[in-house]
Amino acid sequence: MFSFITVFVYELIWLIDLVVFRYELVDIYDVCFVDCTYTTTGSDYTGTKQNTVTGVRCQSWSVQYPHPHGFTDPDYFPDISVEKANNFCRNPDNRLGTGPWCFTNDPDIEWQSCGIPRCLGKTKWRWHKKMSNDSRYHYHNP
Repeated sequence: MFSFITVFVYELIWLIDLVVFRYELVDIYDVCFVDCTYTTTGSDYTGTKQNTVTGVRCQSWSVQYPHPHGFTDPDYFPDISVEKANNFCRNPDNRLGTGPWCFTNDPDIEWQSCGIPRCLGKTKWRWHKKMSNDSRYHYHNP
């Protein structure tokens, strides 16, 4: 017959084992944010990517130099603010085939796509395994 103390000790051991197991899982697997868009146009994208597919820095949406534009109304942006859209990749006019894009800081290149991929699942969070001997987060495209 088990006494109260014996049952308590077994539960405590189980609890410690569970906590250690979860700690090891967290140590082996980390959750990373996958920068992606759910819509075909990318109009829902609210990430913070600031460079085009070729690496050109994006022009801030609140300025008109080097490329003047008409996207001055906050309704164009999912951020509900031109200032909050900063110089992040967006698709304010729902251009088909480009996904999120931006005007560039390069006077010779008016705009370019940012290459934001489509999300594959219903969530933007994904588990990924760490590389051995490496504690950094690793970016994985969906």
